[in-house]
Amino acid sequence: PYENDDLPGDCNLDGEVTVADAVMLQKWLLTESDEMTSWRHADINRDNRLSAVDLTLLKRLLLNK
Repeated sequence: PYENDDLPGDCNLDGEVTVADAVMLQKWLLTESDEMTSWRHADINRDNRLSAVDLTLLKRLLLNK
């Protein structure tokens, strides 16, 4: 379901997973922003909904880089 299966977590589709992706997802979850370039990339656990679980997994991806 991802446009690029190699980059789950690349919410802004800039070609890499960075803190900017975590910020985008966090702002979307907190309803501070309605901007979400790729919800499929943000849905890291692939349950077809965006939640704090996806944000946690994204942060783990960043820590493991």
